Amino acid sequence: MKVFENLEQALTAAQSDLSSLLKLTVYLADLDEFEDYNAAYLTCLSGHPLPPRTTVQVARFRGEKRIEIDAVAAVTT
Repeated sequence: MKVFENLEQALTAAQSDLSSLLKLTVYLADLDEFEDYNAAYLTCLSGHPLPPRTTVQVARFRGEKRIEIDAVAAVTT
């Protein structure tokens, strides 16, 4: 799922990785898509601690977007 690839790239750019995730807020266009999202989430984070997360449905995204993730991660400098 592209959103997880983007998240991993952002963390790598900050010299961090998926293990540093502290919290996720996930916005879905349709909660009926939760099972597909959840399967991708579990696959992507396999081998990493699962961060606390909140998942909500939003009324509308701009454009064709179906999912957005707001992630908080620890980054050392």
